Amino acid sequence: HGPSRVFDPTRYRWRDDGWAGVDVRGRVLYELHVGTFTQAGTLDAAVQRLDHLRELGVDIVQLMPLAAFPGLWGWGYDGVHPFAVHDPYGGPAALQRFVDAAHRRGLGVCLDVVYNHLGPSGNYLLQYGPYFSEKHHTPWGLGVNLDSADNGPVRRYLIDNALRWFRDFHIDALRLDAVHALADDSE
Repeated sequence: HGPSRVFDPTRYRWRDDGWAGVDVRGRVLYELHVGTFTQAGTLDAAVQRLDHLRELGVDIVQLMPLAAFPGLWGWGYDGVHPFAVHDPYGGPAALQRFVDAAHRRGLGVCLDVVYNHLGPSGNYLLQYGPYFSEKHHTPWGLGVNLDSADNGPVRRYLIDNALRWFRDFHIDALRLDAVHALADDSE
């Protein structure tokens, strides 16, 4: 409920130039909750356990949602700032370090993203534009405006978010949460 912080993703010097990605078909994924994976509950602490995951035969680390949400720890499905990395987990710089470290160990990184709803606390999007629509409802409230008036900027918002994870954080794949709740009746 306060001011935003500026983060320049281009300041990080990536060391994963040789990373060619990984085909997810037939691979072993490990779903990782940053807040419970280590005693510290941070991305930097999780880096220290990547070798263990590799030894277990994991090919891809699937991070549960990291979008900023109220409180210290949670499942991440009630995030309200899709472009932010939850600060108690280490913030955006820690995510860059985590992905870089995973790639250096031959591990792909998949990020779980939630585009079907936002959490209630800190959700101010309706004050800025037609992000939600009365046309569709989800178990969490109004549906995301994918097919009502002025849906173009909403679609752009979601696409820009997905592209950001690939461009600024070298994420290899996205897992879209509850796609059945992303209703779109347009042509």
